[in-house]
Amino acid sequence: MHTAQPAHHQALSQPPAKACACQRAGTQHTPRHHPAHGQPVHTTTCTIEALSRRPIAIGPTIVSYDVERLFTNIPFDIAVNNIMALYHALRRQANRHAIAFRFYTHEVKATPPTWLTRLETDKHGAPIRSGKDLHGSFLIWDEHALRTALTALLRGALTKYGPDAFLQHCGVAMGANFAAEVATLTLCWCEYQFTRTLYTAAFTPAAATIHIDPSIALAVLLCFRNAFRFADDLNGLDNPFLPHLLYADQPYLGIPGIYPTALTLAPSAQSTADSPAVPFLSFSIAAFATTTDGHLT
Repeated sequence: MHTAQPAHHQALSQPPAKACACQRAGTQHTPRHHPAHGQPVHTTTCTIEALSRRPIAIGPTIVSYDVERLFTNIPFDIAVNNIMALYHALRRQANRHAIAFRFYTHEVKATPPTWLTRLETDKHGAPIRSGKDLHGSFLIWDEHALRTALTALLRGALTKYGPDAFLQHCGVAMGANFAAEVATLTLCWCEYQFTRTLYTAAFTPAAATIHIDPSIALAVLLCFRNAFRFADDLNGLDNPFLPHLLYADQPYLGIPGIYPTALTLAPSAQSTADSPAVPFLSFSIAAFATTTDGHLT
């Protein structure tokens, strides 16, 4: 989980992240999933590398969950609303006056998207949605255009079996090239809301939407530094709260859970003294002792 931390808790932060395997190899990937501290990961191997650098207490419990049929179980309205909420959060973070963003359809020198504070119009007064400049061809998206495109993308997905075509009525077919992005962005907003709620309760309780002891909120928040998700696989290291906070409608200690009840998170395994390894992604992971401050890594 991505957990922001204030300046006076910097001692709890990780040292700068090392380059992942694909970066060391010189290959380029688009980061899709973000584990604790916002470190982007690109592949399952990178996820395991990020996990291996996490310092955790002696004798940790490791749990893993699988989101069953993630792509096809996300309702359309939840997907659209969550992605739009994430868009607005990013827009406000970039520029509170921004109303749209421009991105280039072909990467030219890795030109990043640009936030715009106004839409230019053509001679007829219609907003310009596309064009070409020195960097290449670009598209401009505002809230209306993005919501319309997302809705059309999800509600217009057809699957053909023989001569018959079937319209998807919930979620996204796994074979669709946008399925992973839609699922990940939808869950990212749930995770952002969860950690932001805890952060506010811990450090600015007067503005919090939940009323719990700030020390409890902080304790739970810090445990989620060691929670990782890659697509439909969720892993928690030394986090006793994770099993109790999976669902938004099942609060624990006065704290709402993370994910919508439309999803089912099935436990894959939990480590024990006799069986310390648990499956995660295509690996079996276990903690082992190191000489670094008596921690495990």
